[in-house]
Amino acid sequence: LGNKNLKWQTTDKYNVGFEAGFFNDRVSIDMDFYMDKTSSLLSALELPYSNGFESYTENIGAVENKGFELKASVWLIRDTGKRFMWSVTGSLAHNKDKITKLSEAMKAANEKLAQMAASSPNRILREGDSQDAIYAVPSLGIDPSSGEEIFLKKNGEVSKMWRADDRVYCGVAHPKYKGNINTMFRYKDL
Repeated sequence: LGNKNLKWQTTDKYNVGFEAGFFNDRVSIDMDFYMDKTSSLLSALELPYSNGFESYTENIGAVENKGFELKASVWLIRDTGKRFMWSVTGSLAHNKDKITKLSEAMKAANEKLAQMAASSPNRILREGDSQDAIYAVPSLGIDPSSGEEIFLKKNGEVSKMWRADDRVYCGVAHPKYKGNINTMFRYKDL
């Protein structure tokens, strides 16, 4: 299924980095800060099977990603003469994305999704939020007298009825920070 209005997806990348070594490079630090701006974002939109096509490719909007990556390494032992080495390395990364623009077609599709029953996904795309934003109806727990779940409606009222249009932004589906720590030990050929 063709789309004569389709444009190339473009990404402008901005990056500033810093590398440093201390104590004869026994300690090294690498830092990178970045910002990526993607416009004419491409996505395949699902179509009803009655169309004869599964999806339709369209430019759905623009996204901005910004964050940093930090890595530090320390050589605890570095005796090259005896071929005995031990190092510890750690890294930390943070990324925040934000939808800066959505096409009118995508806005309409998302609002339709937001009104659908409980079987619909809890991820809805809205300008100003992350692509991984989670929308849900907050639960206040179970009413001990009836055994029914109690929900907090969008307007602040308490209800025992779950409604799709009471979903509110609850956070994102990925952690604020990711990282790891590892160690390497080497003795001769071991």
